[in-house]
Amino acid sequence: MSSQAPNLQSRTDTSSSEPPENSPLGNHLHPLGEVSVNRPIAPLEACTTYFDAGTVRFGVEHRELNEQIINENFGSDPAALARVVAMHADNGFPDDEGLSLHVFDCQREIEVLRFDMFATDPHYHYMPGSSYHIVVPYDPAASGDMLKWTLSALTNRLPQLLRNGGHDDLAQHLDPELIAGALDEVASHVEKIDPPIVGRV
Repeated sequence: MSSQAPNLQSRTDTSSSEPPENSPLGNHLHPLGEVSVNRPIAPLEACTTYFDAGTVRFGVEHRELNEQIINENFGSDPAALARVVAMHADNGFPDDEGLSLHVFDCQREIEVLRFDMFATDPHYHYMPGSSYHIVVPYDPAASGDMLKWTLSALTNRLPQLLRNGGHDDLAQHLDPELIAGALDEVASHVEKIDPPIVGRV
């Protein structure tokens, strides 16, 4: 376990407002989910516990999302805030919370995957390291307990997830033993804090 948070803000590339044409994730009509050109809200260091696993680091955070938090994060970027407002024009700002499990590239100090086990809108993110990311809805009716699903996916399919998000080089330099050990620590930590888990019965 590590208390050191990645320096995400300094490593975020905001030079482009749209996905590049040659992105492995495609364009705004990508079949996996919704392409967002806003930067994702970074994890709060005070609320996140980190677990090192060689070339990757996992972060566990109890996360809240509401109008105040959105305004605090996007208020200085009117264009970004306008996109969030437009996205939620029909139903208003989200008011949600739950466990988030973050995956970071240690060398580049960027977040590459995120799993948001929110009560109302569970989903996960592919983050190619630029100014856009893909949000994929999670279906608890089909897949059950999202924590178990997430830990299984990270244990058994992390290279595939990283490649799907455009991180081929990182996918080639993983240590399965370190990852398995860190995910065991993640599971033990989550059990102690006992957050509500989407799909848990």
